[in-house]
Amino acid sequence: MSEMNNKDDVIVQYKDDSKFKKRQNFHDKYSTNKYGFRNWMFDKYKIFDGCKILELGCGNGIIWDEKYGELPPNVELVISDFSEGMCNIVKQKHQGHNNVQVEQIDIQDIPYQDESFDIVIANHMLYHVPDIDKAIEEVYRVLKHNGVFYASTLGTNGFQKY
Repeated sequence: MSEMNNKDDVIVQYKDDSKFKKRQNFHDKYSTNKYGFRNWMFDKYKIFDGCKILELGCGNGIIWDEKYGELPPNVELVISDFSEGMCNIVKQKHQGHNNVQVEQIDIQDIPYQDESFDIVIANHMLYHVPDIDKAIEEVYRVLKHNGVFYASTLGTNGFQKY
């Protein structure tokens, strides 16, 4: 098991968002795509009126910071992370939105019934998961028939040279 998916190492790394912000700032500063990954990714989501969304591994919830105004009516959003520290940050940032729940969730054991969500999102977090097969089974289980799973990731050596 590498450091990237060792539970104890992940808990320490994400106890707050200080290291996470450094990586976000690095991308914001040096990316050749000035539109930005978060905007580009958000544009890909097929969100509709009444859509129920689960984001796993939300980090500090930054992808939603400026996007509430772009959501169609009646969207329900569950923003989650494995880290209690990240969940606390997200709760503070997004507590004013009635259609948002923040929960601490392990992608390998999602506490929702089968076919609960239209969309599941897991960006830049799958490399932290010890049992990726179990995680994908869980995502598939909670997705509604014709639901969509959006995921992006970095390779194991993505930041190695930096």
